[in-house]
Amino acid sequence: MKLVYGIVLHNKFISDNMYVNVKNVSDGLYVIDVESDDYLKSISIADIMEFDKYVKKAKKMEYIYGLSFQDSFIPFNVIKWKKFPIKLLNSSAHDWEVVKVLHIIHRDIFYYVESVINKLSEKLFELGSVFERRGSLSGIKDVIPEMRILYSLHLFEEERKKIEAQKLAEAEFRKTVGGRLEYIITQSGGKLEKYDVVSKGYSVTWSVGGDKINTLIGKNFHVIEAGFCVSGYDRTQSMSSIVNLLKEYHDEGSHIVKQRSI
Repeated sequence: MKLVYGIVLHNKFISDNMYVNVKNVSDGLYVIDVESDDYLKSISIADIMEFDKYVKKAKKMEYIYGLSFQDSFIPFNVIKWKKFPIKLLNSSAHDWEVVKVLHIIHRDIFYYVESVINKLSEKLFELGSVFERRGSLSGIKDVIPEMRILYSLHLFEEERKKIEAQKLAEAEFRKTVGGRLEYIITQSGGKLEKYDVVSKGYSVTWSVGGDKINTLIGKNFHVIEAGFCVSGYDRTQSMSSIVNLLKEYHDEGSHIVKQRSI
């Protein structure tokens, strides 16, 4: 009997010296007897203690430890690693936990084994509590560099979520009449003052350079009455073009003849 220990990941058994396809086997830690007649059928769930003994002797597998962050982790001795956080496969770890990770070196695989409770666990719990309060790390003693990195990553992620939420809210707002008008007019260099629903569409009050203009547009946003003299070309204009046109009039010093009362 010759036992080889490794992981199954997406129906592949991966070890320090094996990489073979297996069928209908869930991801996890396994052992294969490579001397059995049909060695693939010998695959079974590994005893964790025996698995640990195998890893200690393996040249292409090692255990490393770190701090969990979403579906990744920050390894201890972080300077050694070229990038972080590192993607952690098959992880069920929660944030602010110490994790034990199997590193299959030659395939650059980092596989979650388990969460570990040790002397750093209490410190991580404290760190998580401070983050929830948006407090300062200055009040916590013996914070290691990896913890500071973890804390910063959580801050960055929170800011990213805020930005994403803001973008989503803006996108939803632009689906409304007011949102579309504000976006079109602002992008063209003007300011939306207000709008009202009228029988033909919308009465839009907007401004550029101190001039307030009232424009009548249809429900499909085509211009019906520009609100200032455009030489009879009102219906050829868009909301965007009339804002730009008014800006051009200002730049040229032209007299603005308003045609709709506000």
